[in-house]
Amino acid sequence: MLRYPDEERSSISNLEDMMIRTPKGSTIPIRQIAQLNIGEGFLR
Repeated sequence: MLRYPDEERSSISNLEDMMIRTPKGSTIPIRQIAQLNIGEGFLR
């Protein structure tokens, strides 16, 4: 699990723009491979 700073998680569009590395080593925005939704999380 990875947690980004609050300011980078303030909107779905910010999260969709996060870059991830593919197995081949290139980088793509996460929106190309996932659909993100706001929902309830777990409290620790």
